[in-house]
Amino acid sequence: MGTNDDGIPCLDSMFQAFKHNKQVDPKSYGVVFNSFYVEHCRNVVGRKSWNVGHGSTCNKMESDKKAKGGGDRADEVLKWLDGKNPRSILFMYFSSGVFTTEQLRKMALGLEASGHPFIWAARNVGEDWIPEEFADSIEGRGLVFRGLAPQLLILNHAAVGGFVTYCGRNSSMLILIS
Repeated sequence: MGTNDDGIPCLDSMFQAFKHNKQVDPKSYGVVFNSFYVEHCRNVVGRKSWNVGHGSTCNKMESDKKAKGGGDRADEVLKWLDGKNPRSILFMYFSSGVFTTEQLRKMALGLEASGHPFIWAARNVGEDWIPEEFADSIEGRGLVFRGLAPQLLILNHAAVGGFVTYCGRNSSMLILIS
């Protein structure tokens, strides 16, 4: 793409690139995406397409969903969710250690005080981020994962009604396709 004397992209150059794309696109074998638009491209546009990004659109079977992150507790989570009302669970998922111990402790205290049922997955170093007596006070009302949780399985369950994340790319993509 060309630029003008001030370094600003020229619309003429962009137009030429789009014009070239329009000519060569029908001759290509297909399209590679890093997005969830693969199904749209296949079903609506009628083009061969492949997803090289998040593969969640391919994971339709429960066994595939169980295998994604924290799958060792998948059966426990499903049993717990099956006993909850539709759209009643808040799912908080923080797969990266982006929060301090103090911030995580405050989140735990907020969840405890809310009285609302939840699943909370967070990765952090050590065990000191969970307040004393927290597990006892949330028993039956909350599930806590120290690390990854089977995110796709949880998001696709009818009991989940809300999702809180720090807006990482993968979590954002998952919520859009779940």
